[in-house]
Amino acid sequence: MSRCFVEKSDPTCDDAGFAIPGLYCTWLGQVPPQAEEVHLRCGRPSSYTLGGRNFALPVTLDAKETEEVFLALCAGSVYAHRETLRQGYLALSGGVRVGVAGRYVTEAGVITGVTDITGLCFRLPHRFPGLADGLLGEWEGLCAGDGGAAPGSGEGEGDCGAARINESSVIVGRGRTPDHASFDPDARRASPGGGILLIGRPGAGKTTLLRELTDRLSAVRRVVAVDTRGEIALGGVGRFLTVLTDCPAGAGLEIAARTLSPEAVVTDEIGREEVPGILACLRLGVPLFASAHGGSVADVRAREGLGEVIDRGAFSLAAVLTRNGEGMTIRTEVLSCCD
Repeated sequence: MSRCFVEKSDPTCDDAGFAIPGLYCTWLGQVPPQAEEVHLRCGRPSSYTLGGRNFALPVTLDAKETEEVFLALCAGSVYAHRETLRQGYLALSGGVRVGVAGRYVTEAGVITGVTDITGLCFRLPHRFPGLADGLLGEWEGLCAGDGGAAPGSGEGEGDCGAARINESSVIVGRGRTPDHASFDPDARRASPGGGILLIGRPGAGKTTLLRELTDRLSAVRRVVAVDTRGEIALGGVGRFLTVLTDCPAGAGLEIAARTLSPEAVVTDEIGREEVPGILACLRLGVPLFASAHGGSVADVRAREGLGEVIDRGAFSLAAVLTRNGEGMTIRTEVLSCCD
């Protein structure tokens, strides 16, 4: 049985994250624990995703069954999840996020609810200890005279006059971490002025990498995570972590930077609304670690407001993530160096 799907009567359901009606547990047991997503569809075959590939499950839910699963995920109270449902998802314990498809109800252009559920997309979080070590080592190296080059690459002599690009591949889920992992929490070095911006398309692994980055960074620094969807601060995170939840990211960034005395701030999926908060972190000298949708640095620069914060030095290093059947490729680009 997958660790994320348990029967309602199972006493471990709180630890697993959520429970669904026992009727469906038999076929959900065919979902490997390493699965990244599970898609339940009304009137169409359900499936799971692993390593970027889709695999069919031997079940097709009807409308009543789909509604039953949805209500079970809401613990019988759709109202309690109204705020996240307005954004199209359910936030469950354990960092599980469930996208909801159906007929959305609006009033004056504002989403007020959802009915006639047609699909549920479960995004299942996983831990990969050490995944962020190489990236953090490269980030710290920007202030150590190696110009942000990957250790052992021979590139960069502390010159920030031109952007440098490094690339590494990680086999996610198979116990491998980047060969050039160099972050040592017991050998802390000075921080660059800006943080790290993770860039990738949906499903590239941005949140997974951000979660591991938060874990390692907060082992030695005071870190505040503005965790609007409850996907960053899972079990095992570092001892010096403070978490803001149920707070809009833009406001949360300003609160974190101004009132919680962080040495770094972390948040997921920034956009135009977060620009004032990003600038607050920049003014107060707090490195920001965040993610953004896109396929390249140029894609993110073209988005309203984000080009400005990049140009002003909010991020010292960009990491562009791509996925294929074998794992994750991390391509880094120096944006600015230590003052």
